Amino acid sequence: MLASNWDANIDPKGYYLSEKLDGMRMIWTGMEMFTRNGYSLKFPAYFIEGWPTTYLDGELWINRGTFNKVLTSVRKR
Repeated sequence: MLASNWDANIDPKGYYLSEKLDGMRMIWTGMEMFTRNGYSLKFPAYFIEGWPTTYLDGELWINRGTFNKVLTSVRKR
């Protein structure tokens, strides 16, 4: 989901919360990576070496304040 501000009137008990990182949402199928919109991305073998063969849903992230660097890296393919 896209990040949103937390409503301070809602009791957080029973929820899982995490900091919104400055990255791109990615889906790893165990063999291939996709953006949130379903675009297939190809990464060098060394980048995905040792990754699990199970489904993962998370963010491709470099560091704080580097969102444009992530976008540029992905778009260059």
